[in-house]
Amino acid sequence: MGHSAPQVLIELAELSARCLNQPKLVSTVLRAFSESLRRNAQTLTDAQRAGDLAAVAQWAHTIKGSALNVAAKPLATVVTDLELAARNGDAKRSAELSDAFTQLVQPTLDAAAAMLQAATPPINTAA
Repeated sequence: MGHSAPQVLIELAELSARCLNQPKLVSTVLRAFSESLRRNAQTLTDAQRAGDLAAVAQWAHTIKGSALNVAAKPLATVVTDLELAARNGDAKRSAELSDAFTQLVQPTLDAAAAMLQAATPPINTAA
């Protein structure tokens, strides 16, 4: 039950539709998402390491909202499950899902960065 098939980490067409097909808005939303994910992922990881399931649930909920806003469905699915496990006091399942979350963070950030790079014309391209 591995992840051999490549996953679409962010559904660009869905995100674009949510942003009224305005590329500048898509870029703004992706940048804000990336910044908040970097910050909140570390906070969630710290809470998990500390065994603070209430904080894990809170941060998972926050990340779930931003992931759903940008159509980052695999990330949203994991943090939804993580939030439920933490709220239910299931430390073992919370730890497993926290690991799965951690493994998705950088690939999701990379996907957002690739979309930003593709959507943004380079500035100062002259050598």
